[in-house]
Amino acid sequence: MTDTTFPTNHPLSGPLSGKTALITGAGSGIGRSLAIAFARAGCFVACVSRSYSHPLGSVVGSDPLSDSQTQTVAELINAASFFSAYDASTDPPRARDFICDVTCPSSFAQLEKDIRKWVNQPVAVLVNNAGVARVEAIEFQRPYYEGMESWTKVIATNLTGPVSLTYQFLPGMLAAGDGCIISVGSRNAVVPVPFMAAYNVSKTGLLKFHETLEKEVGGRGVRNFFVVPGNIETGILKREHSVDEKSYQESERVRYMVELITDAGKKGDKPETRAEEFADVCVRLAAMGKDADILSGRYVDTERDVEALLEDAKKGSESEICKRRLYQLKVDRL
Repeated sequence: MTDTTFPTNHPLSGPLSGKTALITGAGSGIGRSLAIAFARAGCFVACVSRSYSHPLGSVVGSDPLSDSQTQTVAELINAASFFSAYDASTDPPRARDFICDVTCPSSFAQLEKDIRKWVNQPVAVLVNNAGVARVEAIEFQRPYYEGMESWTKVIATNLTGPVSLTYQFLPGMLAAGDGCIISVGSRNAVVPVPFMAAYNVSKTGLLKFHETLEKEVGGRGVRNFFVVPGNIETGILKREHSVDEKSYQESERVRYMVELITDAGKKGDKPETRAEEFADVCVRLAAMGKDADILSGRYVDTERDVEALLEDAKKGSESEICKRRLYQLKVDRL
């Protein structure tokens, strides 16, 4: 589990040391844990959010430094004595906040320029974490006004955004012969959860994009993973317009689904513990290099036996993952 108390004299070493990681949705929830985990792994971390408005006290995390309500995640990372080899007078900040909306691909070229200006190197790790959800009954939706507006927002955030960011940063990774693209996935990609059609479609489409990406660029040093965190309470359904009002009022099943989703995130370990463990798995995947080749382009469920999965992955073509074509979208036929 990631220790977010930030020990001093943490060595700047390891396979990710000195690389640049870009985390979307870094201001809160799982994104915050990811930003901290990649910083601890030695990365320069570009913390991308739509705004600076997330106080640390309202997000997943338990470290005592979170008492400062005015610090962004990047400021928190920079304020901590992360690395004994780091010289603040000559080295660039270990983390930096960037304001960027993942639903506006036209801003990504400027984002890349700003990151290069900061660290003078390409992004080596892209983590597509930003996401939105919407609970609504299909029968109450109409092909105009709010009906398609909510659908479009979910698809733009969860699918088009990650795809567009990949378009922007993949060329730099391929040129360097090194890179990792991780998308925070969901079991909704493979399980048709009712009343979440847009979310289901966005995650299934993103998983298929990862599989396709691997078919196109596999073996060229860039690995990609669709990593599922399981049930972690991040407050995603507390956001404005995340539940369709008419559906909620008219359908008892919709009300039950909202309750079920909310309760699922509260079970088991504390949310911050699960978020930190998930972030650790993402860091390990990014750091494994060729040992993770067989998992590239696949669905990785972090609530399963991760250790056994990663060990099997090291066997390459002789792994059970490869032999049984596990962790891929497929239709079984007679």
